[in-house]
Amino acid sequence: MIHFHNVSKRFGKKVVLNEVSFSIERGYIYGMIGENGYGKTTIINLIMGHKQPNKGTVHLDDIKIEYINDHASLYGDTLEDTVKFYKLADKTFDEEVFLKIISDYNIDYKDSIKGLSKGILRVIRTAFAISTKCDILIIDELLDGLDVKKRDVILKQLFEYKTDEMSILIVDHNLKDIEQILDRVLFVKDNKVNQHNEVMKIYEEFEGLDNFFKN
Repeated sequence: MIHFHNVSKRFGKKVVLNEVSFSIERGYIYGMIGENGYGKTTIINLIMGHKQPNKGTVHLDDIKIEYINDHASLYGDTLEDTVKFYKLADKTFDEEVFLKIISDYNIDYKDSIKGLSKGILRVIRTAFAISTKCDILIIDELLDGLDVKKRDVILKQLFEYKTDEMSILIVDHNLKDIEQILDRVLFVKDNKVNQHNEVMKIYEEFEGLDNFFKN
């Protein structure tokens, strides 16, 4: 679905990515891990077409992408307004799936969107993305702003609702909380991306992906 081939990106004299190559394929949950400033946001901007590489190619198949971060907004004043909008704007929207996902969070349809925490807003946007059958769902800092119970719920839901036709890319600087659901991982460090497709082998050998990354 998404293919980076020898991609380099710099801002002025600062090299952020240096001849990076990796692929994101259908049907897997990926984690993209790296400290702040290592190039994760740049990779997302290249995927979304907000930036262009200085060298190399970024190829995307004909796919539907949903990107969720702190700036992702909802339409209308209440959740009910947003659901009405999606039913009109996106014929792939499955209201039954959406309602099933958010039912675990005690969210009222009539609640004002402005009163919801950023963690819950991210959950709602994730629920909408899954309900509109996107090909790839990119979530920046998935668990930020959620308590332990809600973190467990959203991770379980991502694992449950991902299909063979859909991939999920979770972008984070902390592996420990998300490693349990990952199929594949992209380590971003020193202007490079190292892709590892056999996560379970790494997990077993190093007793956790975080230990592997620190090495």
